[in-house]
Amino acid sequence: MENLNEIQALTKNLSILYVEDSEFVRIPTMHLLTQLFKEIHVASDGHEGLEIYRNSKSPIDLVLTDIQTPRMTGLQMAREIKQLNDQQHILIFSGYNSPENYAEAIEIGVEGFILKPMEREKFLKVIAKAARAIKNQRFQENYQLEIEKLLSERTIELDKLLGTDEITGLPNKTRLYFELGKCDHCSLVLVNIDNFDHINSTYGFEIGDKVLYGVARYLEKLIPEGSNLYRMPSDEMAYLIPGSDRQKIEEFAAQILKGISHHRIAVDDIEMHITCTIGIAFGDGRQMLTDAHIAMKEIREIGKNRYCVFDSSRSTLQSLQKNNIEWFRKIRKALENELVVPFFQPIVNNQTGCIEKYECLARIIENDRIITPNYFIDPARLVGMLPDITRMMISRSFASFAGRREEFSVNITEYDLKDGYLIDFIRAQLEKHRIAPDRVVLEILENISAQGSEDALKQLTTLKEMGLKLALDDFGSEKSNFHRLQELNVDFIKIDGAFIKNLARNDNCYKITKTIKSMAESLEAKVIAEFVCDEQVFSKVKELGIEYSQGYYFGAPQEKIE
Repeated sequence: MENLNEIQALTKNLSILYVEDSEFVRIPTMHLLTQLFKEIHVASDGHEGLEIYRNSKSPIDLVLTDIQTPRMTGLQMAREIKQLNDQQHILIFSGYNSPENYAEAIEIGVEGFILKPMEREKFLKVIAKAARAIKNQRFQENYQLEIEKLLSERTIELDKLLGTDEITGLPNKTRLYFELGKCDHCSLVLVNIDNFDHINSTYGFEIGDKVLYGVARYLEKLIPEGSNLYRMPSDEMAYLIPGSDRQKIEEFAAQILKGISHHRIAVDDIEMHITCTIGIAFGDGRQMLTDAHIAMKEIREIGKNRYCVFDSSRSTLQSLQKNNIEWFRKIRKALENELVVPFFQPIVNNQTGCIEKYECLARIIENDRIITPNYFIDPARLVGMLPDITRMMISRSFASFAGRREEFSVNITEYDLKDGYLIDFIRAQLEKHRIAPDRVVLEILENISAQGSEDALKQLTTLKEMGLKLALDDFGSEKSNFHRLQELNVDFIKIDGAFIKNLARNDNCYKITKTIKSMAESLEAKVIAEFVCDEQVFSKVKELGIEYSQGYYFGAPQEKIE
């Protein structure tokens, strides 16, 4: 038996449209409805009820209508209302216990029937059920709005945090990369501090950071109008300058070299003499960053405290092409001889301390030498052999984990998705090795989720539907597309190691990591902290409630699983 007070608690903030042509029925029903609802709209037929619904200044929560009314039946009105709002809650009041009426009402989407003559307890029961459904719908809508609000807030916060270098306060490589994508006929001046490794090793990283800060402040004073200065990884900074006047840019580079060589960076009680080397590139888009680095490398072979302008016609390009050919031969040989092998690094559950997962990391074995991906991935990308490496990694990793219980992850690239082979290949490997799909995690880089094609995202969705899990790797290293991230529905977010390894000594890294953890929770994704290198970092990771850890603190990648 429904308690009237309990029902009033459910309905007191709701409005109702009541349609009934019989005054004999309407008066006692109205007496009961006035005890329940804050606002009551009354109509004598379906036509009048529909007009009231259309013209109501505020939403009507519940519609209660007689099945037979003049001009327009209650069912006809219900159908019209459902076309206006398919989420509208509607109850039918009827003296006809007809299967045809029931069938039509169900087809329309009516939620309940109340038979005449009205039995008070049954009436209250149906009303209470409808009120609970309305309350649940509102909760879901409010929850979705809160999620969207949170994502919006976190996006703004992360854009600010991820786009700013924590040491110098300058916009970072992520911001530069974004701006390069838009620039047209620009100049890029890449400034590299000479002997910075020596500064770090001699005086320590804290002093090194202060030197970076001092250099940044000096270079800021030289920023040309309309230009920006960015902090690059390690010991580099970059000016992005509109236009491509070579003479002016070379004069600017000479000014930097002269000015900084005469400038003394005072850090604590130490006064340092700093020089730098500059690589310059002109053109459009992100290729300029590669070109500027090539120019930098070329001039460093001659000496320091100089500048060099990239010239595609010089021998540097031929040298690079020769290097790519050599790597093509090396990679092809490794693939032919099955010398592309997985090394396994443990991933630990932070609550239990147990190894629950492994990441399968690609290595090339060459004459007992272990070659890591930072040497061969870029050449493999250039010569179009990344999918071949991924295929071998998948087949060998699956073979290694056949008969084991742990989850394991394999990295895939945008090139694997472009080739379109993944779905069929992985399905075949699952069947061959009898591995449950939910034990396999596919790690993708952030740029796939943020910039990937619709076809790539469809493939990832299909792999998810097959039961495989997805992990977003190096989160925070690129310009994030949170809408795509929501669509992708990843199971794990792996935070970029640059934030994790500095958790214990850098407040901004801590804030960024905390923000990402909060966002992951709203997306119902678990977080994996990479680059956990010591007890201090591990303690901060656990403090933030992060679920999993990976890094040399727990074990280096090994050729065999323990």
